[in-house]
Amino acid sequence: MMDKKNEYAVIGVGLIAVLTFLYAVVLRQALLQWLSFMLTFVFLYLAVRLVRAVERIAAAVEE
Repeated sequence: MMDKKNEYAVIGVGLIAVLTFLYAVVLRQALLQWLSFMLTFVFLYLAVRLVRAVERIAAAVEE
């Protein structure tokens, strides 16, 4: 289930991805630099999601 806060976060991440892609390709013409930046960004996002999932599992086990 996505609430409004998560929905805005997904929209924001998508907007950042599109803007940085346009900057990298159109202005800098450096697609590989954009790709490495986005892979780092995606890795950090997935790490945060993993931590949240572990916290939810721990909270559920405590109950």
